Amino acid sequence: MKKAAADRDAKDGQIITREWFDYATERVPQMQESENQARSLAKVQLVPFVSGEEKSADPTRRSIQRPRVFYRREVETNPFIVAKP
Repeated sequence: MKKAAADRDAKDGQIITREWFDYATERVPQMQESENQARSLAKVQLVPFVSGEEKSADPTRRSIQRPRVFYRREVETNPFIVAKP
């Protein structure tokens, strides 16, 4: 939030909920992938991100969370501001 990486649409210095959720849906898989790569290089046990995969024989084949966002069709007249970095 401090870097305003989520402020993409209008570049207005405000992060609204839609921008924040879009940013999160993009970043979560990236963060998990980089965490898995770091753990694999350090030879540390990989953390299961999906329930039931902790018993998987091959930890490198585990799923990565891919969150989705569902919006209403109508655009918000007064969108909620998450941050003003």
